[in-house]
Amino acid sequence: MSRLDANEAFRLIHHYMVKVEREEVDQWLKEDPAVQSDTEGIMDEAWMYRFNAWLQCKGTAHEMGIDPQTKIDRLLDEIDRLKQEIKQLKSEKLLLEAELGQDPF
Repeated sequence: MSRLDANEAFRLIHHYMVKVEREEVDQWLKEDPAVQSDTEGIMDEAWMYRFNAWLQCKGTAHEMGIDPQTKIDRLLDEIDRLKQEIKQLKSEKLLLEAELGQDPF
């Protein structure tokens, strides 16, 4: 496994991932405790996976370092969003069933 410096890591992440900004990579480098404790300042492939996991959790209830109330608020928002999505999907299902002439029950 080859090793990369931080600038090469950004270029690699930017090349393979959609909509990754330099600011996001910089934020990750500042926030991730494992990155902070790395004294070599060298990144390998495992760090790319770690960045990807961090990026997926950013802004969610699973984000590292958020307080419990923020986590609860984000989970409640997600529940509301999912309930709305279910409602919309049920409505679409009824419309499609009506187009096919099927009884919705």
